Amino acid sequence: MKVLVISDTHGNINMIRHVLGFAKSQNMEAIFHCGDFSTAQDVSEVLRAGLPLYAITGNADEARYNDIWNLLTSNSATACAPDILEFTLDGKKIVMVHQPGKVREQIASGEYDAVFHGHLHLGARVEYYDQTLVVNPGALGNTTKPSFAVYDTVTNSAELIEIPL
Repeated sequence: MKVLVISDTHGNINMIRHVLGFAKSQNMEAIFHCGDFSTAQDVSEVLRAGLPLYAITGNADEARYNDIWNLLTSNSATACAPDILEFTLDGKKIVMVHQPGKVREQIASGEYDAVFHGHLHLGARVEYYDQTLVVNPGALGNTTKPSFAVYDTVTNSAELIEIPL
């Protein structure tokens, strides 16, 4: 299964639409959002894709938390959590966090095939720690280097894609 992995959209609706168009053209089957939607409109745009959404909220979601949370939880195709989201998808044990400070703890547990996080707008990366895949897709908003990732559950691998401005 191919999954679109995005984070830190921060109200950049045009970039969200661009990346969702890519996801549709590539027949992706789900979306991970690693926090910092920042606006309810961001959530609505992502939900409009009609794909299962796995999402967490981030620090920039606090100002509009109720609106964002209500939209996320009103959609039956959404699995969401305010801080840490653990789930299994296509046989892979996955955890999502927003803050990178929590990543080491998740890796050290040895419980997960993949750890996804956001927050670092210029820190996009795909790395392995032992057998655990760690992905920060970068940011779509408030950045000079927008990027996202494509996660493949079959190979437990991810590819970063930078968007030229």
